[in-house]
Amino acid sequence: MCASHLNHVIGKNRRSIQNKTAHSITGALAYKTEEENIPGYQVTSEMLDEAAVEIIWRPPQMDEKGVRQAFDPVHFVQVHNSVGGVAPSEVRRMIKDRMKRLEGAEKGQAERVSKLERAHEQLNAEVSSIIEST
Repeated sequence: MCASHLNHVIGKNRRSIQNKTAHSITGALAYKTEEENIPGYQVTSEMLDEAAVEIIWRPPQMDEKGVRQAFDPVHFVQVHNSVGGVAPSEVRRMIKDRMKRLEGAEKGQAERVSKLERAHEQLNAEVSSIIEST
């Protein structure tokens, strides 16, 4: 169940219902569907209304499409297009950003290794010079 998304949808569509109350309604719905072994894709607006009546004594009267979308994982992914979200466009952006950062980190590491190798060669040369002079 995309409970967090359902909370958002309830709050967005029924502005008179506060977020904490939406969580309580969603919790009641989740409990009922779990108890009756009802999968998320079979949840109806009527079930949501029944759960809401238990909590706030009135139904949010959301349309069936809104309730269905709240339980649709594809819709959930598409609408979570924010920084760090799961939408495909955001994931592609993050991958591109991380690849660029990785490239910079690899370049920096190669420079550090090169410096260490030069320092090691210089140290060996100095040690050899000292040994030869004694």
